[in-house]
Amino acid sequence: MTSKQFYDNHENNQMKLQLGEYFPNAEFELISHHMSHAAASIFSSPFNNGSFITLDGSGSLFKSVNGNIIFSEESSIGYFDKSKKIFRFFPSIPTYNSFGNYYLNWAHNIYCEKTKKNIFFADPNYRETYCGKVMGLSAYGKCDYFHKDYKLTYEGIPAIQFISNPNDTSNPHLIEINKLSAEDRSAFIQKNLENALIDYLKELKKKSYLEENLCLSGGVFLNILANSKIIKENIVKNIYIPPFTGDCGLHFGSACYALFKKNQKIELPQNLSLLGKFYSNEEILRSLIFSNNFNIGKPYTGFIFNNQNNLTFRIFSGNLSPTGQFNVYTVTNTISGLKSG
Repeated sequence: MTSKQFYDNHENNQMKLQLGEYFPNAEFELISHHMSHAAASIFSSPFNNGSFITLDGSGSLFKSVNGNIIFSEESSIGYFDKSKKIFRFFPSIPTYNSFGNYYLNWAHNIYCEKTKKNIFFADPNYRETYCGKVMGLSAYGKCDYFHKDYKLTYEGIPAIQFISNPNDTSNPHLIEINKLSAEDRSAFIQKNLENALIDYLKELKKKSYLEENLCLSGGVFLNILANSKIIKENIVKNIYIPPFTGDCGLHFGSACYALFKKNQKIELPQNLSLLGKFYSNEEILRSLIFSNNFNIGKPYTGFIFNNQNNLTFRIFSGNLSPTGQFNVYTVTNTISGLKSG
């Protein structure tokens, strides 16, 4: 979520002045977090026109007339037509469609229990970890205890309102949910997320809010299990989810939206999944070792692969020299000649 300081700097022109020092001839326009998500999906999709939906934990902040922050983006919907230069963007009503927060709150609860750590919810070292780990953990759980943990509401447009929250002790179901093992609780929230997404999309389609081409974006759609269920339902004819559906795609979406507004052609590389700097095997290994708190000089065992025309897997042991150089000193096995793809 963008901080209040960001908006204060924007409103008092500090941000424009600071950026102007580096880009003196540039024009500046602030677009919302969700609009950037949507643009990343729309302009990397093969569709000329269609609908889009963005769902995540929290996006741009919205203020009241007296300057108080009243809510942040959690969902948005819209329509686009590239050839007609149409981009219609509609953020949803606050507190509804909190798919991202529902899953994130429970995932944080489960992750802390499973790891036996008391982690601050917004800890930058862990915040991007909870949901993926809990999604994987859900495969080991059962839904013997299950109830529908959301309801479909209508406030001018169909919306989902989730019921439980691990911090809401007033919920009568919370006692039963907390009795579940971490695995079963993961399965419980995963199934509710999947069912809620499907019910939401079906109702939007039923009420003619969705076209046959649908672009999805936002961190909620990093949940591959939910994505698979959505696709199997055949709610619309075509669905596109970009490889950078999380916040790593925001800068790409913002750039595409700027080109769109300026009526400039958007040219995309062939493989959007592999943009950016090239990293050698040695750099990757060094980063992995450091991220896992391996000490310099400590022996390490793992594998390395080269993916060119053939795949080569090497099982190795090695260590890091004082300069950070990774030294492979034994190779115990090599498998090569496997065709990639």
